[in-house]
Amino acid sequence: MMVANHVSWLDIFLVQASAPASFVAKAEIRRWPLIGWLVAGAGTLFIERHRRHAIHDVNQHIERALREGRRVAVFPEGTTGAGDRLLPFHGNLIEAALRAGAPIVPVGIRYVDERGEMPEAVRFIGTTTFVISFFRVLGEPTVIAETHYLGPVSGATRQAVAAHARHAIAERLRLPFDDELPQVVRALRARGNPARG
Repeated sequence: MMVANHVSWLDIFLVQASAPASFVAKAEIRRWPLIGWLVAGAGTLFIERHRRHAIHDVNQHIERALREGRRVAVFPEGTTGAGDRLLPFHGNLIEAALRAGAPIVPVGIRYVDERGEMPEAVRFIGTTTFVISFFRVLGEPTVIAETHYLGPVSGATRQAVAAHARHAIAERLRLPFDDELPQVVRALRARGNPARG
């Protein structure tokens, strides 16, 4: 299982290019123009987050896929972040890898421009729609995408594994945790305001 930080809708394609995998994604993505069709065709496992037993059902599919030797990738932040900090990692979807005895590999994802800075166009946060984001990315002159496959992590519980993966990615990408930000900055970011903390 690959466990990655989540910055943009581009992340799925970035990981697929180097290590093809089935992804777990929110069901709404299936309805996105073009992207929904592409990710469904790539074997994405969609999760109906409003359904009470959705995690349990998806975990069964993940466990089966892992036992069959297939790669599965998850974004334990549960949403896209601004790319300059890591959001909390949730361990729910990691449970299947623990039950299957599958290795859990953290993957650090980063996008930079020619100056080595995060391009605003890549950020997919707040109220930004897919269509707006798509055209912003197309208009960006330079986007350098990086994937950092790190050593497997382990732990006695899914929460411990999630914490180890988060720390490994934070260390590799030299990113702080979002929970280290003051509450007011987190609130602004949640609304799509790129205020710096």
